[in-house]
Amino acid sequence: MFLLKNVYNYYFVHKIVNEPSFLQFELNRLLQLERDIRASGPVAEAGWAIDTSGGKFARARPPRVKGNAIGKTIALSKVSGIEHRDWQLKIQRRNALQEIARRAISIQAMIDNPIWQPEGLNSSSPH
Repeated sequence: MFLLKNVYNYYFVHKIVNEPSFLQFELNRLLQLERDIRASGPVAEAGWAIDTSGGKFARARPPRVKGNAIGKTIALSKVSGIEHRDWQLKIQRRNALQEIARRAISIQAMIDNPIWQPEGLNSSSPH
């Protein structure tokens, strides 16, 4: 069992290190996911948030710089109303796109400049 586990670990590490297509596949998957999210509907601009502190009614708050709002607050009618739910989806799409961008940057950096390669696993050594 121990030998089988080590062979599997060797194969998995070898696959990741020596096959950039593994990372390229993941990058392509993220880019497709980004296209799917953008096609699913509008995306909120950075900094916009929903405020439901008023109780029954929701509003979209613009981003703030040094305590001052940039733009005007938008009334969204009742909490859980159609406009409120639309803005929730816009913000969820924005947050998902930000996470995808963060991951894609990391993967692209690993493709461009690998940060680690185990000893004995280089492309010039015959296996």
